[in-house]
Amino acid sequence: SIGDQGLFEQMDDADNFYRFYANPSGQLVYEVKNNGILSKASIPLNSITPSRAYHYTVVRLTDGTLKIYLDGVSQSLDYHGTTGSFNIPVLANSLTIGYSKNAYLLGFLDEFRMSKGIDRTSQSTDKLYINSGSGQTTFAVPTTEYSADLNASILLHFNAEASLTTVTNN
Repeated sequence: SIGDQGLFEQMDDADNFYRFYANPSGQLVYEVKNNGILSKASIPLNSITPSRAYHYTVVRLTDGTLKIYLDGVSQSLDYHGTTGSFNIPVLANSLTIGYSKNAYLLGFLDEFRMSKGIDRTSQSTDKLYINSGSGQTTFAVPTTEYSADLNASILLHFNAEASLTTVTNN
């Protein structure tokens, strides 16, 4: 069995972090721990096919609740012990992409964008983002590379081939 698969994480210590990863139980998990208070939600990955590209979006709504989209469709969340606010702490350490819970992502990441203060699900233009949104139930998954805008805190374009490691940050 394959262990955890890290997508991204930012962590100052065991009581202050947020992260997104796939676990060995077949769930895609998003966790936020703010001053020791854990908020955790997951979606099942039982319909995921190996060697196929997927589009994931994480949205923290303005009321603090969470939505996870798979290929543009809002998924039903399983909350683990809390329906917490998912308030992301202000952290000093670096954001790590392709790594979480002491585990690397075994696969490819084509693009990564994190934005603040904009509802991208209504604009049909996002992959992964946090801290905005009205909570649409579906949106059209983009088919072209993202371009930079004022709300994109991070925008990374990765090469699509395994032998290339160049990362472009807009």
